[in-house]
Amino acid sequence: ERLFGEAPAGLPGDEGGAKSLAGTPSGPREEAIQALEALGYRTAEAEKLVRAVAADDMDSQAIIRAALKASLK
Repeated sequence: ERLFGEAPAGLPGDEGGAKSLAGTPSGPREEAIQALEALGYRTAEAEKLVRAVAADDMDSQAIIRAALKASLK
């Protein structure tokens, strides 16, 4: 008897592959945007800050720090 197991086949959104959940950040830039939103920044403002400071080699913490510093200027 299985108490917990796989979802029955045919449920919407169940293609059998690993997917990110809705609302779950999929990378450091998205994580930084969500963190800035949690701090009270509007989405557009958070996205603008992240675009201005983010580099490909930065993790979300570095992006957040740089964005916060940039917002003070």
